[in-house]
Order: sequence, then C-alpha cells, then structure tokens
Amino acid sequence: MKKIITLSLALFLLTGCLGNNEKRIRRSASTIDTDYFSEDTCYHYYYETLDKTEKEIYRNIYNCLLDYAPKVTIASDDYATVQEINEYVLYDHPEIFYLDFFELQNRVNYTNYIPTYSYTKEERKELTAQLESVRNDFTNSLVPEASSYDKLKSVYEYVVEKCQYVEGAKDNQNITSSLLYGQTVCSGYVKALQYLCTPLGIDSAYIVGQEIGATEDDEYHAWNLINLENDYYYIDATWGDYDTEGVAFALDAYFMFDSNDMLKLYKPYDKYKTTTVGTYTYFNHENLY
Repeated sequence: MKKIITLSLALFLLTGCLGNNEKRIRRSASTIDTDYFSEDTCYHYYYETLDKTEKEIYRNIYNCLLDYAPKVTIASDDYATVQEINEYVLYDHPEIFYLDFFELQNRVNYTNYIPTYSYTKEERKELTAQLESVRNDFTNSLVPEASSYDKLKSVYEYVVEKCQYVEGAKDNQNITSSLLYGQTVCSGYVKALQYLCTPLGIDSAYIVGQEIGATEDDEYHAWNLINLENDYYYIDATWGDYDTEGVAFALDAYFMFDSNDMLKLYKPYDKYKTTTVGTYTYFNHENLY
C-alpha cells in the first residue's frame, strides 16, 4: 500500500506574506475585465459553501489566476480568510497548476491580492495544451453510451495505471505531475481524477484530512468525493494504486465507497457529504456482497 505523503502547511496550503515594505508602495486598485468564472464548468463544491462576500473574493481570485494578472482587488484584508478561499479555488480547479504563492497588500480602502506564478504565461499555455491533449485522448477512448459509473471506473483505472506514488516528485501537488510526468502524491491523484471527470459531466471534489489513527503532527491525505445522481461517494486512487513485488493493479475496494466507510478510514478537515442510498457503491453495484 502506498505511503501517504507528509505535507507541511507551507506545501499543502498555499501561503503568502505581507511585508512592511509593501505597505509603503503606491499602487492602484485593480479589476479583471473578463469574467472567466461565468463560463466555468468545474464542480463548485467549495464555492457553494461560501457566503455572498466570500463568493465575490473567490470569483476575483479565480478571474485573476485565469487572466494571469499581476493583482486584483478583493474585499478582505484578513489573511486567514483569503488563504482559505484561495485554497478553495484550487481545490475546485485542478487545471490551475501554476500558482506558487500569493501576497496581500493592504491599501486605504481596499486590499490587493498579488499572485506569484510558478510558470511563465507561455509555459502555462504549453502545459495546458499538453494536459488537454491527454484528457481528450482519454475521453475519446471511452464508449459514448457507457454509464457514468462505468466511465468513472475507467477514470479511476486510468489514473491508477498512469501514476506512480513518488514522494518528492516534480510538481507533485498538481496535475502536471500525475497526467504529464506519471509520478505524484495524493494531491496529484485527486486532481487528475477531478480533471478527467469534468468533461464527462461527473462532479468530483477534493477532500482533505488524515488517516484514522494519525496524530495531529502526522501525514495529511487527500481523496475524491463524487456526486452521482444526487448521492455522494468517495474514491481514493492513491490507496487504490496497489504495487507489490513488481505487480501493480487497482484495488477496487477504494473505488466508490460510502460516507460511513470513508469515516472509518479518514478524518476529513473540511466539509464532506453523507451517502443516503448508496446505489453506486462498488460492492453493491457490482453485486459482490
């Protein structure tokens, strides 16, 4: 079984800083002309948990990152709040792989959110094109008439087959590590599954927590929530990627389990959903009980 990656807060949660020198720099408020969010097709799992003001901050951050803008004005100078919303933007959007960190710059009547990108605009464009090519090839390989469950199982098996769990892998918190380089950690598995589900019309969210029995200082972990026909299921492609003595295969036990089993395995840090019927849990749907 794969070892869960140990993540420090600085790695798992994108961080920023607010230096005293920044307060003395004169810069004007900034807005983004294009509303990219209005055309977004991703599953807005975390966005829907926010209040009106928080949703505005979320949209501004999202539009800034999609625009590759140097800054945007937001309606909060509370770093903890902005950090949480920034994480939610990234959790909902695995295609945003190019944010390194952000800073907040307090002004008299507003606050600037200032991102630092890990790739140039041209590099982002090239890597995005490569990711889209991988996703299109995979999507085109599916039988169009297949059920959402069967397509989802194909996604799970594809991610497990494509990825190898490697601590310290390049860009391992992002889908570039899993879908382009094939070496990643739990974040890469989760985001790859999310990214491939979007064009299939399958809602998948990023869930964060710890393994049951872990202490406060132990490893963080991430897995997927699936919304299928208005019921909720869970997938852990990291733990499902079984490799022993050179033999690798997907463990179906970690594909489509219910919230009751999920809570026997992990302690979620953020919101999670309860399975109500469980029609599409793996053992039930495959008649294996």
